[in-house]
Amino acid sequence: MFGGMPTYQISSPQNSNLIRKYVEPIMQLFLKAPISWFFVAAFCFYILMLVIDVNRWVAIVGGLAYALSTNNMILFAEGHTSKFRALSYLPLALAGVYLILDKQKYLKGAALFLLAMSLNIAANHYQMTYYFAIGMMFFMVVYFAFAAKNGELVNYFKGVGILLVCGVLAVGPSFSKIYTTLEYSKDTMRGNSELKKEASVKNELDEESSGEGLDWDYAMLWSNNSTDMLATFIPGVAGGSSGQEVDQEYEVAKFFGNGRKAVRVPLYWGGGESTSGPVYYGAIVAFLMILGLVLLPNSGWKWGVFTAIIVIAFLSMGKYFAWFNELFFNYFPKYSIFRAHNSAMGVVSIFFPILGLAGLSALLTSKKSKDEKLEAVYIAGGAIGGLSLLLGLIGGGILSFDHFQDENFLTQYFKGNQAQYDQFIDALKEGREQFMKASAYRTFGFVLVAVAVLWAFINDKLKKEVAIGLIGLFIVIDLVSVDQQYLNEEKFISKKKQERPFSMRPVDQQIYQLETTGRGYYRVFDVSINTFSSSSTSYFHNTVGGYSAVKMARIQDVIDSVFRSARGIPFEVLDMMNAKYLIDQQSKLSKNPSALGNAWFIDSFIHVTTAAEELNQLKSFNSHTKAIVHDGDFGAYVSSFKDHAPDSNTSRSIGMIQYAPNRLVYKTSCEEDEFVVFSEIWYGPNKGWTAYIDGEKVNQDGFNHIRANYLLRGMKVPAGEHEIVFEFKPQTFELGEKISFASSSLILLLIFGWLFAEFKKFKA
Repeated sequence: MFGGMPTYQISSPQNSNLIRKYVEPIMQLFLKAPISWFFVAAFCFYILMLVIDVNRWVAIVGGLAYALSTNNMILFAEGHTSKFRALSYLPLALAGVYLILDKQKYLKGAALFLLAMSLNIAANHYQMTYYFAIGMMFFMVVYFAFAAKNGELVNYFKGVGILLVCGVLAVGPSFSKIYTTLEYSKDTMRGNSELKKEASVKNELDEESSGEGLDWDYAMLWSNNSTDMLATFIPGVAGGSSGQEVDQEYEVAKFFGNGRKAVRVPLYWGGGESTSGPVYYGAIVAFLMILGLVLLPNSGWKWGVFTAIIVIAFLSMGKYFAWFNELFFNYFPKYSIFRAHNSAMGVVSIFFPILGLAGLSALLTSKKSKDEKLEAVYIAGGAIGGLSLLLGLIGGGILSFDHFQDENFLTQYFKGNQAQYDQFIDALKEGREQFMKASAYRTFGFVLVAVAVLWAFINDKLKKEVAIGLIGLFIVIDLVSVDQQYLNEEKFISKKKQERPFSMRPVDQQIYQLETTGRGYYRVFDVSINTFSSSSTSYFHNTVGGYSAVKMARIQDVIDSVFRSARGIPFEVLDMMNAKYLIDQQSKLSKNPSALGNAWFIDSFIHVTTAAEELNQLKSFNSHTKAIVHDGDFGAYVSSFKDHAPDSNTSRSIGMIQYAPNRLVYKTSCEEDEFVVFSEIWYGPNKGWTAYIDGEKVNQDGFNHIRANYLLRGMKVPAGEHEIVFEFKPQTFELGEKISFASSSLILLLIFGWLFAEFKKFKA
């Protein structure tokens, strides 16, 4: 995609991470994905419940409640598997925290925390790790207050010290991934922008490439509002999803139906641009969470967990709780590189049921009077059930059911027909209200059932085991019935299609017939798709377009300043990007005869002194004969090069003879020293790409190779016949792998040490 970029954020081996390589499969019982991920989520939460002294049968219910959370199902359904895997291990990390801070079982707690955080970080979704760290920071503040009050500061600081050391050690096994990510991120649209440094182009910056991190508006596009927060226990309060399935009893369904019984309509009206579904934790789980707040004794653990819930929930609100989030966005290191902050609720899905299941266990074992227990049940039932019933009864009169994206339907579906659009909006709002009411009454019903079960237990009408079984059964029914709306048969495909998700189009077959040497020798510019937002063409061909959330800033700059501002197709740029084939909107193929190939000689330079000039020259220069060079960076390198008269030397040639993503081989022949531009993305200097001429590492005036034309590579080539090789061998990765091996080996020794100690206790 994009003419070539490092694949650190797509796929790279982590063979030296022994924790991921050997321990993770054991934790997954060697099950295959995806069931292995759900098993780990349930198992880790179950262990957490046991560690905090929850009844073992309640712990099983807790494991199921967490694993079956609608958030997890939607993450899996939408392909956010790294996020799901990262979240799955965090309950085990919390178990380690509890053992260290509450029980002073330092070795056991450190082993669990190290193991969990090592696997969480290895999942490579650092945004979830960051939210968890912020939540734990506030958790620790609350814990400090209780420790100070109870005179336990020595144990507190000892525990915090152990956790900090373990946290640092946990980074080690994934160091090769983290180190390369940090290096690469500086060159992406989330890093430092060259244009931001130049005031002359300040007003021309695109939102996505506006300097260190992301622009506030872009980063906060997906933020939760208060309605989204209610969806944690009333799944349809904000409309469910942007393509919510409803039947024909909804008036709005008639605009999409075509006679079908069930159709998908844009019912979502929360704070985000769109959504695949609610972050629903369960009506009964929410009821139990309030019960836990009422019943559980005051402690640093209880109020620390609750504080983490509140803080992370506020982070998920993004622009709708701006003053709070601006503090993190502006002052917390690297926080501004993240977007889609509504995803923070995935971390809340861990903390939320902790209080609930601990509260249920406390109720079952509490020595409080019958009246005190009933009072706690009524308070929790009134809070969740009462609010749900209230929304069902009067919500239609107090909620707006408007979404800021609704106006797009006027042109998208109704081609500017205002009358039809008005009818549609009325029906859409009515549908949203219907869906909200049905969901609110549904939540009220489940809470009522849970209250009835606990009332029967407290009044000795049900045995404890039966009460647990019934609560667990209704939690599963509640969650699964919502889950199935977002993860069902439609989401599953055959193994054959999974292995080959995109079908080759006739136009792709045409290109394959024309190109026999492989995809590395040409690129495609495809406007039959959303060129810079879809990656389907990249499955078959190297392309100029594509999508990545971490595309390089220079590529994004060219997309915004050249492609999006051009009145026609910017052929000079396509030529230098070796876009040999064009696919039009009707999926018809045409050949670009002026594409410059993998490498070419130039005759003269355009000298610039700013990044803005360098970029602007792309709009009008002759890429066939000239190269744009930034004098401040590379002026000394080209100062000795003598310009050629156009077409003065015809006895020169260069071409690629071997292609692999990390190794490019060219053959060149010329009668005098020349300058060559290579149609490969510049990523440097000294970040992994190294040029060799006839097997010798290039060192010309202190340079290996330079940047040309804002985003490509250039190099002086001596007269004669030569072999030029570009190899990608980043030192950051090699060093990272060594540190990963050493760190994971140390952690394995610590884990084995703990297991050995436990074994000795068992034998004794």
